[in-house]
Amino acid sequence: MELEEIKRFLRIDFDNDDDILGLITSAAEEYIKGAVGSFDYSNPKMRLLFLNIVSSMYENRLYTVDTGNEHLSWINGSILLQLQLECDQIE
Repeated sequence: MELEEIKRFLRIDFDNDDDILGLITSAAEEYIKGAVGSFDYSNPKMRLLFLNIVSSMYENRLYTVDTGNEHLSWINGSILLQLQLECDQIE
């Protein structure tokens, strides 16, 4: 995914965090590959999960606890489970 698209999703209009965004996007992609077995950016659910993981990692890069994201975590968990099941059916 292009960095500019990720920055639009995160509503970032500066370049200061491009290095950390690169690290976070690589980690998010690897996380999905490890959980699902592959990474297919053309899959809308996988794309949304990827963007949500990047957003969560970027917004929570400090060691704080925010209980306001519980609903989003539930949605991401559900999307991840669906993708795992879809990949298992393909194999």
